[in-house]
Parts: sequence; C-alpha cells; structure tokens
Amino acid sequence: MLQVPNHIAARLNALLQQGQSESGAVQVTFSEAVEGKPQAATMRVDGMELPARLCQLPTIVESHKSLNGGELYHKTGQVGQMLVCDTDEAALPTEVELPNGLAPPTANIRKRKWRKRPPPDEKRRKDLEQVPRFG
Repeated sequence: MLQVPNHIAARLNALLQQGQSESGAVQVTFSEAVEGKPQAATMRVDGMELPARLCQLPTIVESHKSLNGGELYHKTGQVGQMLVCDTDEAALPTEVELPNGLAPPTANIRKRKWRKRPPPDEKRRKDLEQVPRFG
C-alpha cells in the first residue's frame, strides 16, 4: 500500500495513465532498518523527493483482481505494510505499527478486538466442577 499527498497522487496517476516506464520517474530508496522504529525511506517522483516511512498495518488486508469485469474475483495477495509519504517529515508516523487500518471500521482495532479479558470467576469455576459428567 502507498499513502501520498493528493498533489503527488495526481502526478502518479498521470504517470500511470501516460504509461511512462522511465526508470527515473518513480523511485523508492530505503535506509538502514532500526529496531523499534519504522523503516525510513525516500520516494522520488519526477525529481521531487519526499520523506517516507514503512509501517505495519494492524491487520492483514487481502487484495483481489477481476479479469472479466467484476463477475469473478481472484485473490492476488495479502497486504501487511504501508509506505506513508508526506512533504513534511514531522507528519510521518513514528510508531512501527499503525493504530488504525485502511477503513473506518478498523479504527483502533487492536484496542477493541484484542483487549485484556477479565480473570475467570472463581465461583463459576467451582460450580462447573460440581456438574456431573455423563459418558
């Protein structure tokens, strides 16, 4: 996945529509990985350099493709990372894993779905042990 500012997205879309396959039109260069921090990168689009970070998504997203106009979809891959680009380096995420997914229902999904469970009730456990077993 790639997240870029709107004006860069328009330029990338224009490059794709033109079918430009120049090696220098779009480049991504990754720096050395540091433990506990998202991997830093630099994205170059038509000579304009943008700082970027490679972050983990909180869930894995499946990607699908249709070859016959939407009647039948084929799974093409699983996406677990997103390259976040911005013109200002201070606006880039500082954590390795993003808290929100790609859609509004996945906002703070780790906190909602994988929360700590309360300890089991001791009285309920004793009641279950006293239930006769048949078999």
